[in-house]
Amino acid sequence: MTEYISKADAINTILGDMQNGESNMEEIFNTALRKAASRIDTIPAADVVPVVHARWEDCSSGWMCSRCSWTQMKDTKYCPNCLAKMDGGENAT
Repeated sequence: MTEYISKADAINTILGDMQNGESNMEEIFNTALRKAASRIDTIPAADVVPVVHARWEDCSSGWMCSRCSWTQMKDTKYCPNCLAKMDGGENAT
């Protein structure tokens, strides 16, 4: 499965490893880090949203989404109303 990270966090992590630049080697190292950070900044950002987890709850009219209260007759892998993943995962409401 593909994992997504924040470009800003990646750049800040790389730039956080910079040395004080007192020696020629440290300055070469810092230049390489700045180039790496600059290259990361040029990568197009993926259009992603956090996965929202929920669960189907049995109710008198069929199944109800625990996140948005949408009801339907059949339980599915995703709620068609709020797009929550119906796996009862870590932030299921």
